[in-house]
Amino acid sequence: MVACEKQALEGIFAEAVDDYGVPLYVIRGFNSESFEYEWSEDIKGYNERGQQVAIYYFGDHDPSGLCLEQNSQRKLERFGARFDWERAGLLLEDFKRFGLVHVPVKQTDSRANGYLSKFGDMAAELDALEPEELQRRIHACIKRHIDRESWERLERADAVQRDDLALVARNWGRALAAARADA
Repeated sequence: MVACEKQALEGIFAEAVDDYGVPLYVIRGFNSESFEYEWSEDIKGYNERGQQVAIYYFGDHDPSGLCLEQNSQRKLERFGARFDWERAGLLLEDFKRFGLVHVPVKQTDSRANGYLSKFGDMAAELDALEPEELQRRIHACIKRHIDRESWERLERADAVQRDDLALVARNWGRALAAARADA
């Protein structure tokens, strides 16, 4: 599963997860109990089928963004979901790697002092990463869980089906004319 804090990035994330049929959860700030409950039910469904769930989280690196992430994890666990959770962006090392502009930490945020003591006055929003980088990370997270042989077999079968459909499409007019002639 992929979770994203930003609704504004939903299209970029949806495009990346759709390639693999992976569920996307857009958090949109501090979630309601009902949202987290529904999400936990989805996770428990996988758990009941014997599947281990991995959630890759993408959010702002600021006091609220980190708190929101912890809040979601706690609620999901409280509702009985079992999962592995990994922050995939925005990461502390992204500041240096991509030369991100540091947004000052809002002093009005009640979580500011704890954040400042741990990270300093260095915050940024997830949108600071280029869409291509976000999609690259999403793909990399998902690919960790794909059986390469099975995936390649599926890709070969898809290619054969596409070729078959292209052949039918190229010959549709002839087939239609032949069917009319027989009628």
